[in-house]
Amino acid sequence: MVRLDRQRLQNATFPEKVEIPTRFDDLDVQGHVNNVAVAVLFQEARGRFNKGHVAGWLKDGRGLVVGSLFIDYAGSMFYPDPVEIQTGVLEISNKSYVLGQVARQNGRIAAFAEVTLVVTENGRAATMPDELRTALEEAMIG
Repeated sequence: MVRLDRQRLQNATFPEKVEIPTRFDDLDVQGHVNNVAVAVLFQEARGRFNKGHVAGWLKDGRGLVVGSLFIDYAGSMFYPDPVEIQTGVLEISNKSYVLGQVARQNGRIAAFAEVTLVVTENGRAATMPDELRTALEEAMIG
């Protein structure tokens, strides 16, 4: 089983923080925000991060696809309180990068995520261009 390095993310300084509302529809039968809904909250934060940091690069057949996603749940989330998600770059390689994310609700850590995003061109994995690498380097987790 893959476990994330919680310590690495817990004590990090992130370049981006967003607040995302929970929805009644996110609840499971126990009244918690469902695990699948947590994945969607992380996805929303990643989308906003990518729009702010790499969207200018996403054109002319270039794109990003999720290569892997790991979520480590640390506590329950509840409706109607919003979730604060911090996002930043952990690693950059030749054809992909890894984002680290931490979700907090009411100041308490509820989940950690790491996602590998693969650079594509015309639907195939591609070498990361220098302009994208530079944008990602500016968004590294400290």
